[in-house]
Parts: sequence; structure tokens; C-alpha cells
Amino acid sequence: VIYQGRTAFRNLIRPELWHEVLDFAAADGHCAPVLCAFEQAYVLKRDRPYHEAIYKYYKDIRYVESFDEVDAEADKVTILFPDYDAEPRFASTYEPRFGKRLYVTNAGREWIDFMNLGVDKGAGITHLCEHLGIDIADAAAVGDTYNDIPMLERVGHSFIVDNAEEHMNAHAKWRIPSNNDGGVLTLIDAILAAR
Repeated sequence: VIYQGRTAFRNLIRPELWHEVLDFAAADGHCAPVLCAFEQAYVLKRDRPYHEAIYKYYKDIRYVESFDEVDAEADKVTILFPDYDAEPRFASTYEPRFGKRLYVTNAGREWIDFMNLGVDKGAGITHLCEHLGIDIADAAAVGDTYNDIPMLERVGHSFIVDNAEEHMNAHAKWRIPSNNDGGVLTLIDAILAAR
């Protein structure tokens, strides 16, 4: 959790565990594993063809021959599934293999995220509210897919964007315009106007 450029909370994955996930995914061959460190993301050179999809979320990418050459503190591993089969791969392979040791979640149809148990967007917003001295019942959050559920279920004011996955209807009180139509900005403007 970063607030005004400072770290308010972080939770590191043990290196042997992130290596295990990355090595397993790298051997799979049908995906592009990414190590999310604090200053940059690490991606295998062989996965450079997926640069645009990864760069959308991680601006400072270092390409490596092997994850064995990486010595970094990391709080997340994410895996890109360019064939949009992250959901079935999550259910059949990754959650059963790693779910007892890591929080494993889908981030849409393209991504699977891995963090320490107890670390998710819900924990993140809880830490941020505590840091700011705000009652979480007064907090608002916006989501669109699986990895947003823990956050939406903790805040007092939960929203989904109009282009959210259908299953997300059960996890939010209100709907706002699509993220492609500035839905979050519209919500922020409405909250500021209500002050």
C-alpha cells in the first residue's frame, strides 16, 4: 500500500516460493510469468512478444534469461495467459497446486495473481484506512473482476463499472459507467461534489 509516495504496508513473498511459482509457470510454456518487485517487474526474454500486454500494467520491465538471476524483494507473482484461458487454468491447475500456501486469484480472463495468504485488495484497503484513520465503512471502492471481490466486500460503498464481469453484480451495491467511459472519474467527481 503506497500513500503519498510512501509505503504504508507491504508483505513480501519468500523467494523460494515465488521461484517455485515462476519455475512452474515457465515450464508450462502457455503463459508469461511476471515477478512483481517494488522497483520493476521481471519477465523472461522468451516472453518479450507479450510486452504490450505486460507493459499495460508494469512500466519498468527487466527481461531476464532465467528467474534464477533475479535477487529482488517481491510481493506478487502474476501470470499472463495470452489465450484468455486464465479462469480454467486457475481452477484446474494453479489454485489446487498453490492455494494452500498463497492467495491465488483471477484478474480477469488473462491473468492469475499470487500473493501471500491474507494479502489481497481487501487487506490493502483495510491497511490504508487504518493508516489514514478512516472508518472502512466510509470508504468507497470500484472493481470489475475476481481480484476486486475482497476489497468490495470490506468497504461501505462498493461499486462496479458497467463493463464488469457479470458475476460481479453480487459483490457491489452500485454500478457506475464503464471504465472506458470515465466511470471512476465520474464517481470521484460525485463524491467530491457531495462534500
